[in-house]
Amino acid sequence: MGILFGWSYRQDFEDARETGIFTVIEMRSDISNLDLLASGRIDYILILEEIGKAMMEKKEYSGKFRMIYPPLLQNETYLGFNKHTNRTDLLERLNLEIRELKQTEKYDELVNQILQDEINRD
Repeated sequence: MGILFGWSYRQDFEDARETGIFTVIEMRSDISNLDLLASGRIDYILILEEIGKAMMEKKEYSGKFRMIYPPLLQNETYLGFNKHTNRTDLLERLNLEIRELKQTEKYDELVNQILQDEINRD
């Protein structure tokens, strides 16, 4: 199994890893893991869904792997503000805008573009 070097995984994952239920290869990037997967050197990887989907669209990975559902884990992501800024008005406005944006296709387009830019950076 390919995972990202330095990432922290759930305790049940770490316990299973220690018992030898599966073998782990830690790589420094998703692209390195995907290259191993595409070449058949490993059987599966842990990857963020959005990155996996974006990579499946790249020619060199097309048809070489598939996502398995349901996902192993879903993480919530948070935006943090310095507590000394005292900008609850900004936070409330941002929350409202994000809720409204999520109701449109533009949200998915923005997320996909950001992820694509990040993937191309590697």
